[in-house]
Amino acid sequence: MNTYDILIEEGFADTRSRSLVEALDVLHHSVGQMDERNLHLLKEKHPEILKSVQFYGRILNKVEL
Repeated sequence: MNTYDILIEEGFADTRSRSLVEALDVLHHSVGQMDERNLHLLKEKHPEILKSVQFYGRILNKVEL
């Protein structure tokens, strides 16, 4: 099972799931590469972005390797 399958299983439309996974993956990668200064700014000014990254991280943890 992959991230796309998990979203489908959770009820997301298959027509949106693939692009959602791609967007979340890019966001997750970008935040993961941030230094402490930028991560602090993100946390302070846009905490909702971090919630999206945390959501994606939880899904990634469900994916069987």
